[in-house]
Amino acid sequence: MSHAAPIRQLSLDEARELGGGAMPYLSGRLTIIDRFEDLEVSGEKFQPAFLVFGICTAGSAVVWLGEREVRVTCGDLLLCVGQSVMSWQSKTDDFRAMALLVSRECLADSIMGLHQLWPYLRFIYKEPVVHLDADSLAHLHHTYEFMRYRLSTVTSRRFLGEQLSLLLRMAYFDVCGILEQRYPDTQGEHAAGYAVFDRFLHLLDEHFREQRSVTWYSDRLCLTPKYLSEVVKAVSGQTAGQWITTFVISEAKRLLTDTSLSVKEIAQALHFTSQSFLGKYFKNATGLSPSDYRHELEK
Repeated sequence: MSHAAPIRQLSLDEARELGGGAMPYLSGRLTIIDRFEDLEVSGEKFQPAFLVFGICTAGSAVVWLGEREVRVTCGDLLLCVGQSVMSWQSKTDDFRAMALLVSRECLADSIMGLHQLWPYLRFIYKEPVVHLDADSLAHLHHTYEFMRYRLSTVTSRRFLGEQLSLLLRMAYFDVCGILEQRYPDTQGEHAAGYAVFDRFLHLLDEHFREQRSVTWYSDRLCLTPKYLSEVVKAVSGQTAGQWITTFVISEAKRLLTDTSLSVKEIAQALHFTSQSFLGKYFKNATGLSPSDYRHELEK
């Protein structure tokens, strides 16, 4: 009896090492890699723990993405925003691609309040490859180089989070502008779902430190938990529960960078019943205990 090979969870840090990252590793939040084609795990399928904004600069490849194959050729933009399983099915010898890789926590931080993006998130989830004309390709190349320059010349980390959100928003709107010109009817579909998602994210941003139950949010939105999760996943590629976890873990990581706070104090700030409960929640989501994560930051 044969068994399917396990799907490897690929972290942002591992992806940077495989793809020859050209920038500092920003605390598990973002990196730019110049050789996206090297993101391969012994030919196996892998599930990236990040979002992919890739540009094919030469050659072509066939990529397994989710439940289908997609072809990427020179000038194509590959967008992977869901929790899709990936693998390279084939690549030409001259295939080259560069990519911006963004953690889900970083995405959550940078898209808050940007309800204009929800229709495009849904569209990208369905259509992950967009062919760029020469002007659009040149524009995204410029955005890529600008982000590389700004993020590799950071003089202070005090405002890094805010700077990162602004740079990412610039990139998001560049991509959405291209999609809007190419597919003007994108916003017409699932308008009600976008409104629910927007209301959910605003409610989540306000209460995630105290409330981690999907039922609590669905009750406030006068929806069933099942319907809320289905709508949120249809729009964003993640369930309501996954978004809750993303917000909580993102805040826990931010607090862990403050060495003046003990893990117990962080557990209290996030309204966990005990330090042990926070530890189990954090390790289940990241694979590390809060203390181990803090040690990794200090290396």
